[in-house]
Amino acid sequence: MEFAGLALCALGALWSGCASSGESGTLEAARGALAAALQARHPEVTRLELTPLSAEPRRRPALTSRSGFEIPADVALERRIRIWLITADQDGANRRAPLWWAAKAFAPVMVVRRGLRAGEQVHPGDISVEERDVTESSEPLLRVDPGIGSTRWRATRFIRAGAALRRSDLEPAPEVLRGQEIRVSIVSDVFNIETTGVARDEGRLGDVIAVSKPGTAERYFAQVTGEREASIRRSHEP
Repeated sequence: MEFAGLALCALGALWSGCASSGESGTLEAARGALAAALQARHPEVTRLELTPLSAEPRRRPALTSRSGFEIPADVALERRIRIWLITADQDGANRRAPLWWAAKAFAPVMVVRRGLRAGEQVHPGDISVEERDVTESSEPLLRVDPGIGSTRWRATRFIRAGAALRRSDLEPAPEVLRGQEIRVSIVSDVFNIETTGVARDEGRLGDVIAVSKPGTAERYFAQVTGEREASIRRSHEP
């Protein structure tokens, strides 16, 4: 099969004059046309498995040997894909017959190696890259490491071990987590005091969160300045 030639035919949505003679040859040409069209729309796919679900309609004596394939311009990665066989009779009239295919499309995705709870921090050893069937994924899958080794990330939901990660499954973890003991700096023009507190909210850089003194319910507010760090700015009154 000349893959480059098939790709050029498929990208035009109507493949003509590229089929081989005979039923098996025509199905192979249709498989190549569909594969080329899917690869053009989904370059991340590394391997395709296309199985015909309906045999090619038998040619009748009134039909010429000229045939082609119509592939929808918006062909998608679905479990079942329909394309059209185009034939022409002796009068030049085109006939269309459906050809159905069962499809599997494999691509490298990020996979969880252990179960993760919602809100749990994700470490580099918790994920790996595996080739998985991405046909009809309900949401876009995570295909590359978002930077778990250099920044803190957490799970947004419970994720079972071995599951392929969706993009929405992970988010950057905030610098301060609720219930975490943090360092609080009280800063003015003339002094800088450091103490500890318990975060009553989670917060990212710049957020103002409620903080309490350890062992008490008394609360005050501080601005998040770093990982497990917050500060309070006091103006100096002479």
